[in-house]
Amino acid sequence: CGMEQLTTKETPSHVSGWLNKRGDVGIESYLEKHLNKRYFRLDKQQHTLSYYKQGLLAIGPEKLGCIDLNQVQEMSVKNTFGILLKTPQREYYLEATNVEDFSVWISAIATCVLSNLHHNLIPDSIGVLICNPLQEKLRPFCEDYCPGITMPLLSHLVTLGADVAKRIMLADKTPKATPREIIALMWLLMIKAASYDELFTSGVFRIDDAEGHLFNFIDSCEGVYTRVSSHFGERLNETLKLNPGEQRGLDLRFDKSELTLPVGKRSLLFFRLGDGTTIIKMELAGCPPFWKEEFQSMDNVKEFAKHMGEFVKTRVSEGGVTKKRKEHVPSEVSDTFREILKIIYPGFAPEAIGHERDVSHQIYRQGMMFGISRMIALLESRVEEVTHFPEKHFEVLKSYTRMDKLRLYQGERKGTEVCLPQLSTWYELQKY
Repeated sequence: CGMEQLTTKETPSHVSGWLNKRGDVGIESYLEKHLNKRYFRLDKQQHTLSYYKQGLLAIGPEKLGCIDLNQVQEMSVKNTFGILLKTPQREYYLEATNVEDFSVWISAIATCVLSNLHHNLIPDSIGVLICNPLQEKLRPFCEDYCPGITMPLLSHLVTLGADVAKRIMLADKTPKATPREIIALMWLLMIKAASYDELFTSGVFRIDDAEGHLFNFIDSCEGVYTRVSSHFGERLNETLKLNPGEQRGLDLRFDKSELTLPVGKRSLLFFRLGDGTTIIKMELAGCPPFWKEEFQSMDNVKEFAKHMGEFVKTRVSEGGVTKKRKEHVPSEVSDTFREILKIIYPGFAPEAIGHERDVSHQIYRQGMMFGISRMIALLESRVEEVTHFPEKHFEVLKSYTRMDKLRLYQGERKGTEVCLPQLSTWYELQKY
């Protein structure tokens, strides 16, 4: 009978391969039913999904049934790689065994279902339905920077991320994180950034986290290590804020069968700041302390060396990166800040030597070190002292934080990092 097909195969007209299937299920009981391995063949033209006990290479394969995808009224993602289909006659639960097969099947099935239902799907019918305006931003972004991430797979990842976010905020005790949950959560954060038109390939998330729920969740994952980074170094050394050495790293180095972080990143740098925010930065390589006994391995030595190489590269050039949301103060802001100080303090010159103790220079140094929010606070404290306050210039600085208030973000802003409100304010986590 020849060599049986083991992996999912897709052609312009068909998709075929093995999936696990449960019998006729109810929405509440699908978890308890026994899974049976079945061979499936999807006809893209006829919108039919036939299933067999044996592969098509077997002699006279027994056809067990056929699902008319035009009859599917609801479709949802269950567990990690599960798909639940509801027709007027019955419900079907199918499950892939890895992310590659799941991506192919969910994309092909969803295409057939969507072509029939058009825009009548309920919000949760394919995981999280991502609205068309966001899809227009995400589709080219994923094609350019996230190979293999289709819109249905992205919907699935964001569904998982939304579930994780809810558990983080509702649990009495911080749930222990798994790498897969953290990856899904990072995709949820990226979707949130897209909703603010702040997608990035290199950048930083800064999230309100007054109680530390988000930080503690990521910190609970196995493999987290203490590391050192120059990011937000001014805050790390600020009195009563955060002590050096409290930064964390987590490497998510999976093989190709596993889910990956956005933009092909493989590691997280994360820590809390004194303003009640948690910083999360996705990186191409981690910084594991390979000199410590529990991390002594050649893989960790190579990872550390790769991180150092990436660090040097980013200091020399951006290496083709075009979408940045970093904590660096934009040149427009620093130039405007200097102009305001020159207006308020005639004779102010930031490059002047011997004036380090002048109030104007102290304000300048603090503002440039701590960023936009600090600049605004320092200037606002001087408004009553100044006869002609440069309101027009000041509005340039405030424009960077105006949207933060509208999105209910309470923390500070240094540069152009993506600032997000506390997870508990995301009232409609599953409606993007």
